[in-house]
Amino acid sequence: REEVEPEFDFGKKKKKKEKKEKKDKKDKKEKKEKKEKRKPQPVVCEVVEVSAVPKKDKLRVCKVRWQAGEDPIDVVTSAANIVAGKKFVVALPGVTTANGIEVKQAKVGGVDS
Repeated sequence: REEVEPEFDFGKKKKKKEKKEKKDKKDKKEKKEKKEKRKPQPVVCEVVEVSAVPKKDKLRVCKVRWQAGEDPIDVVTSAANIVAGKKFVVALPGVTTANGIEVKQAKVGGVDS
C-alpha cells in the first residue's frame, strides 16, 4: 500500500491577503476622493450678540462665532428663539439645505448676511 499525502496550497492564503490589501487601498483612495468633494455642512456656532434690524420687525442680526479664534460673522435670521451666549446650528454660505436651497451671502433687510 502506498500512502499519499494530501497536497496543501499555502499560497491561497497569501493570494487572498494580497487581494484584500488591494481592495483596502482602493477603498481608502475612494474615501479620500469623497472627502475632498464633500460639500460644506451646517456647523454649531455660538451666538455672541443679537440686535434688531432697523425697520424690520421680525429680522435680527446675530454676531456668530463659528470657529474658536475667528472673528464673529453677521447672520440675519427671523428665528425668535435666538439669544446671546447659546449655541445654535448655522448653515454657512455653500451649504445646501434639505429642501434644495443653497445658502449664499446676500443682503437681507438691508444688512449683509
